[in-house]
Parts: sequence; structure tokens; C-alpha cells
Amino acid sequence: MKTMKIWRIMLMTLAAFSLASCSSDDDEETVSGRDVQRALFEMKNNYSGELRYGQKDKADRQTLKGYTARSAEGLTISLPLEPIAEQVKDATIAQKIRTLGYAEVYATYQFEAIEKGGDARFVLQPQMVADERMATPLKGYGAARQRESRTQPVTYSGLTLLFTGTYTGNFVKENEALVFNICVGQVLIDNEPLEGFQPVVYTFQGNAQYAAAEEREETQVEKEHRQQTDYALQGVWFLDEQELIATNLIGEGVTRYDRSQSGYCYDFYNSHFTIRHFDNAAGKDKLVANGTYTIRYDEKTGDTTLRLYTYATETSGPSIIFQFTVYKLSSSDMELRTHGENSETIYKLSRWER
Repeated sequence: MKTMKIWRIMLMTLAAFSLASCSSDDDEETVSGRDVQRALFEMKNNYSGELRYGQKDKADRQTLKGYTARSAEGLTISLPLEPIAEQVKDATIAQKIRTLGYAEVYATYQFEAIEKGGDARFVLQPQMVADERMATPLKGYGAARQRESRTQPVTYSGLTLLFTGTYTGNFVKENEALVFNICVGQVLIDNEPLEGFQPVVYTFQGNAQYAAAEEREETQVEKEHRQQTDYALQGVWFLDEQELIATNLIGEGVTRYDRSQSGYCYDFYNSHFTIRHFDNAAGKDKLVANGTYTIRYDEKTGDTTLRLYTYATETSGPSIIFQFTVYKLSSSDMELRTHGENSETIYKLSRWER
């Protein structure tokens, strides 16, 4: 009940300040640099909760539970592109935007008020993070991602999201809760405004993530190894179905799933993943799964575990669909393994350079 009460207060406050005018600068409270650094330190964490989105002037909202956002020097979140794609009349371009799945957004904080107890109210100044996937939406997956300075404007020849409005957010220290709005006010396709586009508002609310009760806190070595693995994992990987091998650990039988001209594309980016199946012979492309992932390294055993979770829905929480042991990971190749009671399946993936 106490948590629900805090959420109601936060959402009421957020609604009251969501569209605050930029002309109110003269009335803003003075926030010291020391207070800002303290607030950034208090807020630094991964947050898990729900993301609601929909057109600004419509009551209908879609909800994704088990969604994550990251707060450090700024705020990072991946925004689903479905509400953008559904406003594109060209079916081919709309499908390519759906294939992209999401856009990573980085926002800087402008603090309006910071309380002594740690609570904070802020304004977000968002922009897209340079991502070459967005540069050529008609070509689908392509070259490896390239990032630019987060402080420089980003222009794409393909898809560009432009953010509008002055939207505030809140942080409540007592239950480490974060809530904020981001509005996409216009969309450019090949640098041309999308005609008739209706602004889309994304609202996130969540709490700081902590290790599950059954999992101990990471050591410094484990943390560094996890971060290095996550960095190496980022990007698009291809699994040729001829390289999917199931081995019977009791006998000597080896089954190779040989269905040539087809395979799976695994895209890992900013704690989110997408898996698509490609049938090159038939020219078909189908979404298999998407959601979030976690990485865990055990210093004692030397094992690195990669878990893939589906996004939660309104009726059920996130569920794990794969748990891999990362057996090999280099700049060009990756080998994952899953273990059954009497068997082991090996997934040999290569970085997609197409």
C-alpha cells in the first residue's frame, strides 16, 4: 500500500509538470553543482518496471512490463518503434522499421529541484544515439553500429526521431523509484518529415534493480568480466541452422539440424535482444522472440551465463526462454551451449557483416 501511494504521488506530480513551459526558467529553484552530483550518484542504477506508450492525444496505451532503463551521467532507454511504424503508410518501410524494433535514446538531466532526503525532479533533454541500423531502413540489418559523441546532434539518411516538449520526471529515494515521460514529436524518413505523424508519448516507471535473493553480490572481477562480455556481445549475430548441433551425452549420437538456406539472426543491444528467422530460399523473415537479457559471470567456476527473457505482458511477468553458457566469444565468432538432463546443444554464431 505504501508503494502504491508513492507511485500515485509521483504520477500526479509528473502529470502536473509534464508539459511545463520553457518560459518558466525564472521561477526555477537554484540547484547547486554539488546537489546535482549527489543526485546522479543516488540515481545511478538499472531500473526495471513498465513502459507505456501511445499517441499523445489518444487514451489508448500499450504496456510493456519488465522493461529496463539505465541512469548514470544521463538516462538511457530503448524505445519500441511499433507506434512509429503503424503511422507509416508505405508498407515496405513500415515493415523495415518494425524489423529494427527499437531506437536507443540518451537523455541528459536538467534538475529543477533536489530535496535533502534524495528525492529529485528533473527535465529530460533526449536525443537518438548514433546507430547505423537506422541509416538504411530499406536495407534492414547492415553494417556494424557506429556511435558518435552523445553531445552532438545526430542526423540519419534513413530514420530520425525528433523529441519535443518539456517533460519532467521524478526520482523517489525511499523506494528508489524512477518515472519519466519522453515524447517523439516528429519523425524524418530520409530527412523528410513523415506526413500526418501524431506525436507519441512514452512513459516509464520502475524501481532500482537488485540481485535476486538467491544470488550473491558480484565481486569486482565478476563485474568487470560481465561488462567486458556485454561489450563484446553487442551487435548482430547469425546462426546458420547447419551449425546448430545437438549431442547425446550418454551415447555417441550427434544430430545436426541441416536445413540449408536458412538461419537465425540474434541482435543484442543495450540489455535488449531480438531473434529473427530468415528463410533465404523463400525470401521470408519472421520475428521469433524479443525481450531483455542478463549476463552473470561466476569467478569460482569460470562460467559465464547468458539469460534471455521475454517482455512481460499485462497478464504475466517476464519469463526466461533461453539460458546459455557462453563457451566462446570473440570479435567474429560466438559459441553458446544449453544443457539438458542428458544432452547438450551447441549454437555456433558468426557476426553478421552483411
